[in-house]
Amino acid sequence: MKLYLVRHGDTQRGENGVYGYSASLTQLGRAQASATGRFMADLGITRIVSSDAVRALQTAEPLERATGLRADVVPELTEIDIGRPSDGITPMDRLFTPEGDFLMDCAHLEGEAWEEFRDRVESGLQILDDRYEDDDVVAVFTHGGVKSVAMDHYAGREPSRVMHTAFDNGSISTVEVTASGRIVHGINDDSHLR
Repeated sequence: MKLYLVRHGDTQRGENGVYGYSASLTQLGRAQASATGRFMADLGITRIVSSDAVRALQTAEPLERATGLRADVVPELTEIDIGRPSDGITPMDRLFTPEGDFLMDCAHLEGEAWEEFRDRVESGLQILDDRYEDDDVVAVFTHGGVKSVAMDHYAGREPSRVMHTAFDNGSISTVEVTASGRIVHGINDDSHLR
């Protein structure tokens, strides 16, 4: 099975200053989704998967139109729940380490704890393994945090609660899953957007 893991396009910020669950794509995000759909239409995609967040579903739409395939929704591949502070404001500095890396642990904001997020994403990756065949070519529209856990998973590393790669909007990371192992072919490729 070949997986193309796509981060959603540029997104409107939610009212609390971070990317909200139901936030839509911006005009730039729609352009990124269109370019991604055009590029991926020639890759022999046999299945499309999306998280259930609006921004991921909207990013998948151009590829759905180009291929005639409908996205299978896998909620386990949705971004980490950052929580909803009582004052409606999430201080951005509370989401990052002092080194500037995004911390995928939002329990201190009454959101999802790292262990819950990691386990949920890994169960979503298992759904892909169970649901699709060895010869499937799957486009997965998801989020930066999910891609971070997935890339560690497929590289055979223990997933890190710190996102070391800032995945660009519309970027594609490519993984091949075979009976003999997993091969990471590319991380954060956005050349199709230029």
